[in-house]
Amino acid sequence: MILTLILALQSPLAVRADTLHLVHDALSYDISISIPDSGSRITGEAGIAWRLASAAPIRVQLDTAMVVTRVAWSGDRRLLRGEWRRQGDVLELPHGRQAGDTVTTRLTYSGTVREGLVIRNNIYGERAAFADNWPDRAHLWFPAQDHPADKATARFHVEVPRGWRAIATGALERVDTLPGGRTLWHYRMPHPVAVYSMVIGAGRMTVTRLTPPACRAPCVPVTTWTFRQDSAYAAAGPFRRAPQMIQY
Repeated sequence: MILTLILALQSPLAVRADTLHLVHDALSYDISISIPDSGSRITGEAGIAWRLASAAPIRVQLDTAMVVTRVAWSGDRRLLRGEWRRQGDVLELPHGRQAGDTVTTRLTYSGTVREGLVIRNNIYGERAAFADNWPDRAHLWFPAQDHPADKATARFHVEVPRGWRAIATGALERVDTLPGGRTLWHYRMPHPVAVYSMVIGAGRMTVTRLTPPACRAPCVPVTTWTFRQDSAYAAAGPFRRAPQMIQY
C-alpha cells in the first residue's frame, strides 16, 4: 500500500483528474495549419468526422488562445454564433441528429500558440516548429476530442515558409509550391491513432534515405529528418542500422 501511494504521488498522470468524458466517436481529422514566417501566430482549419452516440452536443476542445472565426457542419452550412457556445477551452455544437448518424464539423481559427506546438529557434539559431501533444496537449493548437482513448485517422496539410520542409503523422502524398515560395505538405494516416500521436515537425531540415530507392513491401522505407547540421552524424551514427532493426 505504501509503495502504491509513493508511486502515485510521483506520477502526475496517475493522480490527474479526467475532465473530458467521451460521448461521441471522432472518426477522422482533416487538419490544415499554416506556420508563419515569423512569430508563433498560426492559422488553421480542422474538419472532424463524428459517429454520434446520442442527442448530446458535440464537445470539441481548443485552447482559449485560439480565436474561432467560423464553425460549419457537413455540406458547409455555417453555424451562427448563437447556435454554438464556448466555455473556456470547450466548444459545444448542438447537432439535432440521431444516434448512429455521421456528421462532420469544420472549425476555422487563429491565435498565438502557448504550448503543444513549439515554434522557436533551435540550437543552431534557426526557427523550427515541432508538436508536443503528450498526453492531451493537441487541443492547444488544433480542435480535437483530446483524449488518449479516442483514436481516429488523420490528414495533415502543413503550410511552411520558403526553404522549410514539413513532416507529419502518416505518409507524404504531395507537396504544393505556393506564391512567394511557401510550400504546402500533404500527409495521410489511414490507420486510427490517438490524438497525441497526430503531430507535425517543420524547419530547414535535411532528409536522408536509409533504404534503397526501389524499396517495396516487405521492405519498409526509412528516412531521417534532421536539422541540416546534424544530417551526416545521424545517418552514419545513431540511425545507421535503423533499416535492419525494423526488418521482419
